[in-house]
Amino acid sequence: MHIKPVKICILVCMLITISACSSNFTNVKHLQSESGSFNTELAAGYRDLAIFEAEEMYDWPDANRFAKKALLANTGQPPLPENPKDRVINTIYQSEVEKAYNKLNAALLERFADYSPLNAAKAQIAFDCWVEQLEEGWQFNHIAACRRKFDNAMLSVKNNSTFLEKVSNIEDKSRSQSQVSINDSENNTIRKCETSITGVNHKKPLKLYFLHNESKLREIDNAVLIKMAKEVESGSISRILVIGHTDSSGTKPYNLKLSMKRATQVWAALVGNGVNPKIIWLSAHGELSTSVKNIDGSREPKDRRAIVRIEDLTNSLTKTNRICDKEKSI
Repeated sequence: MHIKPVKICILVCMLITISACSSNFTNVKHLQSESGSFNTELAAGYRDLAIFEAEEMYDWPDANRFAKKALLANTGQPPLPENPKDRVINTIYQSEVEKAYNKLNAALLERFADYSPLNAAKAQIAFDCWVEQLEEGWQFNHIAACRRKFDNAMLSVKNNSTFLEKVSNIEDKSRSQSQVSINDSENNTIRKCETSITGVNHKKPLKLYFLHNESKLREIDNAVLIKMAKEVESGSISRILVIGHTDSSGTKPYNLKLSMKRATQVWAALVGNGVNPKIIWLSAHGELSTSVKNIDGSREPKDRRAIVRIEDLTNSLTKTNRICDKEKSI
């Protein structure tokens, strides 16, 4: 029997592809990632999807796709959610899934991963699962399960009215742009300088530290927050994010409550000094985002903290306008 060279070439290419997929899957199958941060939760979620697609569905292309995403997340590079337009999905589902895609991206743009890292990761994993199952289009129980997980993870957005409003605004207009038309006297052409007012300047985060099992602010921290409140009052601040943390001593439920108490104390100090409560977002991470790698149960002063991030819209627009000014001189 003679095998044509073309068939041999196709066979070799298939073997190379399978080998590459197998390599990614092997690397990710035994991936160990500590629970807590957005990236580690993404890595674990994509790892589980890859294992499911490979070992239960024998779908190597999708297993490879999810394995790559897991490896990226594990190195601190969070991959983007699946774009439904990159998949072949029945038209009856397209509008629904694209709306969900826009909502998820809007939430991530509004720092969903900082506000609620576990739910943000669960939402992205469930969305990718949903899109993949919609493309296959026959396992309706799997489709429903993935969709349900996505909706449940997105509840933290729905239940926060301020966050929901911001996400809705981005959905309506994904990027707020100003266009500066510049007349070029030499060739009478028009150049456009696009600036996005959704990109803000993130000032260096403020870190406040607490005693063991305490949520009371120190006098020096109160003084710093009073100064910050005055700066906020005199500037154009779009948002303040306060994140409470603990070390790994104590139980996880206790630490979660303690981290919220710490964040709430910061909130109370800012509001008490004149900051509009509507621009302050609270997030409790408990022991999920420890800055120091210690054995579980150990005390660590550096992890007993609250982080305050200020986002200044004015500085962002000033920076953007400078970019446009450079464009004028070209």
